[in-house]
Amino acid sequence: MLNKALKRLFVSLMTIILFCLLSLYSSSVVTNAFNYTHGIMFNQYYRIKNVSSGLYLTMNSSSDAENVGCSLQERSMYDSKQMFYLTIDYNLNTYYFSPRSSTSGRVLSLSTPANIIYNSVVLKTNTSSNQMKWTITKTEHGYRIAPYSCSYVMAPLFLSNNVGTDIATWSFQSYSTEWLLEPVYSGTSNYYAITTLDPEDSSAANTIVNNIGNMYYSSYRTDLPIPAMFHESVPSSRINIFHGHGMPGYIQLQQYNAPITKLYSENPPSGGVEYNYFSNRNSYVVFVTCYSAAEDLDNNRCSMVDAAYNNGACCVTGFKDQVAGGEDYLNLVIFRIKWFPGTTIAEAMNAADYYYEGEGEWSKNPSNTDNRKTVGFSNICIDMR
Repeated sequence: MLNKALKRLFVSLMTIILFCLLSLYSSSVVTNAFNYTHGIMFNQYYRIKNVSSGLYLTMNSSSDAENVGCSLQERSMYDSKQMFYLTIDYNLNTYYFSPRSSTSGRVLSLSTPANIIYNSVVLKTNTSSNQMKWTITKTEHGYRIAPYSCSYVMAPLFLSNNVGTDIATWSFQSYSTEWLLEPVYSGTSNYYAITTLDPEDSSAANTIVNNIGNMYYSSYRTDLPIPAMFHESVPSSRINIFHGHGMPGYIQLQQYNAPITKLYSENPPSGGVEYNYFSNRNSYVVFVTCYSAAEDLDNNRCSMVDAAYNNGACCVTGFKDQVAGGEDYLNLVIFRIKWFPGTTIAEAMNAADYYYEGEGEWSKNPSNTDNRKTVGFSNICIDMR
């Protein structure tokens, strides 16, 4: 009988082959941000993805000139015309979008200050006028991006889903005028091994860390972290992964030569530690722990998954009951995103659900969607290339 190591090797090789076949078939902590912008922080680069079409807001030219327009286009790796630097105007709680293709820092603006429909979105020198300031408001399927000086919203012209559609102002409509902001260009990922991992689990963790690092992340692994480090490392990271043991309402932090510390979702006992880390920069948080998606009703505590989301993370995944092989499952999810650029979290999990073959009871299998829980916007891509 094959031992566990050989089984993992076989599954890994089969996964590579099957994912390739599937592709042919399916073609520093900042405190002044806003609660409604889950997963969004200023002073960061983003792609802006239209929810309805799945296409991306793209400058029509790499020319750094006045009045260059923008349109919907397919995702293009390393394309500076699709990367927008988000900065903030504290006075009005509004944002500026500056494409990386602009060497002089020009920003997206309405073509005129008029409060009208069909007002084109173009590139202009930043004069801090209201027509180039934007509000970002969380909606059911993404975000509403609206000019500060206008009662309309940013939208594809005539609400078209076609490649090449110009971007202008329109009345708000679900899906068609909702947008997702995907991190791009640079960011940090942290993998926290909150218990001592056996060699095989440790190998899977290292593979995950390395694959994330190949997607433009500064990717790190920390073994047996102390709670104090989370106050800086969790808020400053795009991806946070916690791998170890948990119970409803808390996870266990094994410590070097010290008792286990419990990290609570909320309402910690006297002297306890609470997961209250500002998380608007977090695009994806994963708890590879048992019961991380389970509430502690006796002590009025939400799940760890909900705690991370309530603190501002864009998307969070965990498990309602016991889980076995969560690191192997996550390995498949990250593998899919790395090798198939543009794949969303939801698409990668669907692929992993199809191909993952775990050991033991189905109730503990991470591909069991009755056990796994994901909250937030899983239709974003976390590949920053």
